[in-house]
Amino acid sequence: MSGVQSFTKKPVTIQAIRLEATEASVKSVLAFMGETVDSSTSVAQGKFTDYVNEIVEKTGLSINTLEGVMTASVGDYIIRGVKGEFYPCKPDIFDATYTEARQEIHIDVSGATPCKAMDDIKTAMGNAKVTGEIDSTEPVEEQVSEVTKQARAIHTLIVKLEEEKAEVDGRIERAAVACATHEADPEYSKLPVYHYEVINNEQLEGMRIYSQALGKRIVHLRTSLV
Repeated sequence: MSGVQSFTKKPVTIQAIRLEATEASVKSVLAFMGETVDSSTSVAQGKFTDYVNEIVEKTGLSINTLEGVMTASVGDYIIRGVKGEFYPCKPDIFDATYTEARQEIHIDVSGATPCKAMDDIKTAMGNAKVTGEIDSTEPVEEQVSEVTKQARAIHTLIVKLEEEKAEVDGRIERAAVACATHEADPEYSKLPVYHYEVINNEQLEGMRIYSQALGKRIVHLRTSLV
């Protein structure tokens, strides 16, 4: 297809390190790229400081990329791509393109009841089942507390739905009995037959659908805690 089109960059997680004007930074960058400074190199023979000064003040750090040799200056990021390739990136472009990836820890707390104390939940975390995601950048106690609140809220909702379903089921039963025995009931025997046809064919059907919907919600919520 010819002509200008719009494209969205696929989400890709990369690893990167920033080149700074220190010997420690240069060593870290070299290690990141799989290059070691050993006794066989001129850099290691008492000249590493000169090598770093050369990078910082003059030449920059040469990097073999898929597109040839490129130079990283102090402040640039060195990126390891999805195929293991390395290439430099200017800080303004890096900041506009990437954001720090958050490590996510998935914890299953289904084995613990919602009302357990925090210490009990911590103990159960080893063999619990998680609903939701725990972000390792936040204090674990706060995150576990948040998951516990969520579990309590779900448990409370389940109780309310069960009570509501029991009430609806009771009404269904009473309406069904009324339809079956209305002729013998002094209170309802005088009502037109039409009312019982509506109850039997429409009202009861709607109430049964309502009850089934409540049941599905209860099962789904219970599954999230198991």
